[in-house]
Amino acid sequence: MDMVYLPVLLAVLGSPHKPPPVTVAVLDKLVALYRSYDLPLPPPNALLVEGGARGWSRNGGELNAAAYLLERSKDGQGAWLLSGTQRIYEARTTFTRLSETAKTARRVFLNPFEPRFFEDGDLIFAAIEHVRHHDAFAREMLRRAVKQGPRYTDEGELVAPEGASMETRVAFLAMQHWRNEVVQPDSDRAAVAAHIRQVFAREPKVANAEDRAILKRLEVTVSGRYKGADVDERLIDAFCDLTVDRFPEDLPGPQSESPCDPLLAVVRRGFDAVPALLRHVGDERLTRAVHPACMRMPTSLCTVGDLCWTLLLDYTNWEDPGWLGAPDTAKRLAAWWEHARKASERDYCLRCLSAPVGCCPSPELIYLAEKRHPDVLPLAYRAVLRSKREISTWPYEEAIKRSGSPKR
Repeated sequence: MDMVYLPVLLAVLGSPHKPPPVTVAVLDKLVALYRSYDLPLPPPNALLVEGGARGWSRNGGELNAAAYLLERSKDGQGAWLLSGTQRIYEARTTFTRLSETAKTARRVFLNPFEPRFFEDGDLIFAAIEHVRHHDAFAREMLRRAVKQGPRYTDEGELVAPEGASMETRVAFLAMQHWRNEVVQPDSDRAAVAAHIRQVFAREPKVANAEDRAILKRLEVTVSGRYKGADVDERLIDAFCDLTVDRFPEDLPGPQSESPCDPLLAVVRRGFDAVPALLRHVGDERLTRAVHPACMRMPTSLCTVGDLCWTLLLDYTNWEDPGWLGAPDTAKRLAAWWEHARKASERDYCLRCLSAPVGCCPSPELIYLAEKRHPDVLPLAYRAVLRSKREISTWPYEEAIKRSGSPKR
């Protein structure tokens, strides 16, 4: 890095109080750092548009999420946008163009729901708009980045430390980008791992325990794909490409392609697949899905083991499932299976669906009964009606309709 600019950059992003003017030299250096991490830029003709979410500023004024319109979808029902550093799809046909002025810059922010992991949107907008020669917009964004720091974060998200230099903050932005690339269906995992190693080498502050774990899991995913012929192992290996983090409650139509097809296939295997699921509860290979932020828990990557655990959990019909990673998880599941396997698969489905825990039946057991034991559905349905409990009956009714079994 050119040492003549270092004091200026450290001053700009290192002090939240009375920062010096944002000069062209500072913006140039931001863009140089941004490009050095191979972070994406939209095409020059990509329009800045409203990105589909709204929020409120601290002063009570309305803010607009902003993104770059890349291209319309072929079916004309939506468009591909660059939101932060991520290419996303929005099912909308009309988009409102935003002007690249300082006034607009005060009213826009990065959609907090897309991309999946937090990204330092103000820095991104500043870098992109300086490249596009909209320096009034870029200056305003960088001033806001300095004054307010990273915003719109859930607790636990990857955020640069307060008072970080520009180099450090762009390094954190790079890691935010590559976290998101991990779950992009078409990303090259080996290339993403190489980029993460580069970020760690350039800025050790980024290499916290969580992100070192992400890199380790990514490397295991690249090297650990199954190449054998075992049916259940092949299905579970296909979880690495899933973009969903759980079994669906609303099943797709028979002719529609679904992102959860491997999950459906494993459940159709019934009890035959349970031993393989038990073996993979600790599988740290990554899927293309995330567990969305909830309450005080940040967004996290979904592993193959997470999916195996959630499938088994819905088989167990436990009232107190505990939590994934608890010391007794494997022991409890092994004990459950030792007991459950003594019954036939059909009888187990009938017993659990006739008296489900909570207010809803297990969607996996409903689907298993529909595909392998359709006669169970009307029997369990009648048992639920007789129980007078507040249990959702629509999953039974829909499965009975799909399977062709009579209700009575």
